[in-house]
Amino acid sequence: MSTLFQLDLNRSTLTVHASTNKDAQGQVVSTVLQQIPAELVSLNVNVGPGLLDQQPLLSVLQEIKNRCTNIVLFSITMDSISWSDDAAALVLDWAPSILRTIRVVDPVLKCEASKTVRQHSLKVKQGLSATIPLDLFNHTTIASNLSVFDRLAIDPPLDPSRATDVNGLLNFLLHARELQKLSLPFDLDKLRDVLYRVSALPGCNALTFVACGQVDLFHVIPAFISGLEGFHHLVKLCLPSDALLPSVHICLRALQGLRQVKIIVNPSTFPDNLEEPRYNDYAALETLKVVGSFSDLGKALRAFANPETRLKRVDVKCRSTEDIVETFKILKVRCPGLRRLSIIVDAQDFEDCEQLHWAELEPLTGLRNIRVFILQHPRALFLSNVNIQCLRHAWSRADLAHISFNGTSLSAALQA
Repeated sequence: MSTLFQLDLNRSTLTVHASTNKDAQGQVVSTVLQQIPAELVSLNVNVGPGLLDQQPLLSVLQEIKNRCTNIVLFSITMDSISWSDDAAALVLDWAPSILRTIRVVDPVLKCEASKTVRQHSLKVKQGLSATIPLDLFNHTTIASNLSVFDRLAIDPPLDPSRATDVNGLLNFLLHARELQKLSLPFDLDKLRDVLYRVSALPGCNALTFVACGQVDLFHVIPAFISGLEGFHHLVKLCLPSDALLPSVHICLRALQGLRQVKIIVNPSTFPDNLEEPRYNDYAALETLKVVGSFSDLGKALRAFANPETRLKRVDVKCRSTEDIVETFKILKVRCPGLRRLSIIVDAQDFEDCEQLHWAELEPLTGLRNIRVFILQHPRALFLSNVNIQCLRHAWSRADLAHISFNGTSLSAALQA
């Protein structure tokens, strides 16, 4: 006979695995509570079908809440059979201040099937995010529970036949006054109407668009451009590179509040037919992020940056260092005020990843305003004392904050 709760104690962390074994329910409260340390700070509960609204689990959670006043993290995993409006209310009411995650999984496939809730900050701000399939917005009570969330990611519907049913999402957006960040499929049906609703939310200033397979750009792009017109409080935007047609580029230049642009360049390449920014285009842009290659970053810099822009931060994540020297030269010309540069080389094959040498890094000395530089590379990096002296001469500023090569900080050495 299996027990209702299986405990895994590791220092001050408690993991509870729950099932619906009726024979064990009479002993569950005393059995569990005997093994709970008073200094418990983290609680993770895995719930079996139909148990969430039963008395044993409620009793244990309430007793833990009363006795363990140091808990700062609470996570709960349940299958989709157990998930309901009552379940959502129970969890949110029990632990609104310490909730870390809610995961709802498919009971057969054991994969995440519906939503994740994550607290943004445990001490400063109570913020919740959720990843939720499109069709669940048609459940009125579930949608109303999400109205307090500040970050939402919309996934394709669990039921593919509901892919064009966005009415639930449109109705939800009328009341999503706490929403700050939203992630959407780029080929979402009625995308223009959704963006109209989002642009009417004064606090929502960050959008991410996710490419979901082959996108019919002929229909999507006009809706995308029309939906973004007048969205002047949009601050952060993440796009797949497929979306960066010349007409979209012109639309983005009109968004004067845009401060951060991120481009995901996989598996396609960054377009090379975009006009260079004119004077006062992207005047507020401070951060450019590219997931692709150094060649893609170079094209992005030509499209979004000129010496008059206020670009202060550039992040690139790539699989090789090909074209790194040429890209550093572009950075020097187009981003004279660059203060932070982050380079993450994430090679699929360690053996094929070229080792970086000083000759490839030396152009960095031309970036005189750098305060933070981070380089992560799969292979060891070797800098001689002469190389460090060159960097010290280039970056000898009192406000130098952080210089890191493969996790090794050189900030103190450069300021010595």
